[in-house]
Amino acid sequence: MPKNRRPVNSRATTRAQARFDHRQFQSRVLVASALAVGAALVPQAGDHRFVIAAILGFIVVPAHFVVRRFAQVPNPAGPLELIAVATGGVCALFEPAVWTTALVFQSLTIAASMSYQRTRWIAINSVTALATMSVAAWWNGLTEEIPALFMFAVFMPVLVTGSRRVRAGERRASSRMRAAVESLPMMVWEADAASGELLAVVGRVETLLGRPRAEIVEGRFVEQIHPGDHRLHWTESDQLDVLGAPYRYVRPDGKVVWLRDHV
Repeated sequence: MPKNRRPVNSRATTRAQARFDHRQFQSRVLVASALAVGAALVPQAGDHRFVIAAILGFIVVPAHFVVRRFAQVPNPAGPLELIAVATGGVCALFEPAVWTTALVFQSLTIAASMSYQRTRWIAINSVTALATMSVAAWWNGLTEEIPALFMFAVFMPVLVTGSRRVRAGERRASSRMRAAVESLPMMVWEADAASGELLAVVGRVETLLGRPRAEIVEGRFVEQIHPGDHRLHWTESDQLDVLGAPYRYVRPDGKVVWLRDHV
């Protein structure tokens, strides 16, 4: 490597995020299973507590795995939270004794997702919670629960507005980060930790690699690594916070660029 050339930090993976998603999915399944056991064992859950336990244990828990398989992501948060919210309404419909508990559960589920969930899913889950709990209250004649339902209806727009502000702040931060990256001789990559598929890349891609950004995202980057350096490129890929060995990348014009991965 020429002494006057510094390797470019080129790649950041999402392995830590993948592990977090896997743990969060497991936590969702454990919570649903624990609620099923609790509903069956706690008399305060009402006369239909075994129906609720059956819904949670034999429908909701398997549905988590079905949704994950169709979504093909470790933790499809939006659909899983929709299942949780809808399940709360169904349980309240079958058993009036758990109506208040179900509303609290729905509120906590929606509020807890504000830090990471898209505004669209916040709105969908909020409307679903309001609709299902309204039907459950009407079906069971729970007129005394109307004030709590009214308070939730008032609180719902606050959740949606708060989610919009969080997302707007993230977009502003992302724009500043992108501008900073674009000004430096570096690239930041995002890749799926399980499959190795490249998801996004920002930075001076065309300037450094001589190829369009779309071509790099399509997965043609590895093909252009110098044949003698393929092993170096992936040596440290299974570890985090590691500065890999420099390796060579061949541009379309034949020039060689020295790169270094910080995983």
